[in-house]
Amino acid sequence: FSFRTKPLMIEYKDSERTDESITRFGFLIEDTDDLAKRNQVEELTIASIPYRELDAVTTTRMSLYQFMIGNLDWAVTDGPKDDSCCHNSRLLGVANDVNPKYAVPYDFDSSGLVNAHYALPPDGMKVKNIRTRMYRGFCAYNDLLPETVALFKEKKADMLALIRDNPRLTEYFRDDAIDYLEDFYKIIDDPKRFEKEIIGKCRGRE
Repeated sequence: FSFRTKPLMIEYKDSERTDESITRFGFLIEDTDDLAKRNQVEELTIASIPYRELDAVTTTRMSLYQFMIGNLDWAVTDGPKDDSCCHNSRLLGVANDVNPKYAVPYDFDSSGLVNAHYALPPDGMKVKNIRTRMYRGFCAYNDLLPETVALFKEKKADMLALIRDNPRLTEYFRDDAIDYLEDFYKIIDDPKRFEKEIIGKCRGRE
């Protein structure tokens, strides 16, 4: 349950000045309907849902991923508008009244990993800047964290290689991004930090 994307270089030409153009990096992202069809589900039309209706495994993976990249600009149970769920994610499922449901994230430009010059922490988040990590996963799914952490450790070399071997990135950004991800791995490798910064920060304690 993730959006497929394709990188590309785009040449922009001014229709009134055909002799000039600029080239910029961009990407295509899969249409939500295609994502849903590929997973044999559909996009749901719900304003909000209880978190317990979400698939526990994919939600825990998504929550730890958002923590890894330092992204706070998301929600999977409601959205900024009363008539649509969710914020920077799409809700998929077999039907509105069938569980589990799957929240698929997108739009990561406000994350600490990207570190865009214009990005600010979301309103109401008590963090100093976008580089500050805050775990926002649900306490009800904490039992799944050990296997989720194991998966992230298994994929560490592949994830770092995506950055290290990307020719479109500057050396400065590659080094900065790798250092940022390495700090995440220091957290999940340290039992005390893991307990304090992830387990201790989960939402929905009962």
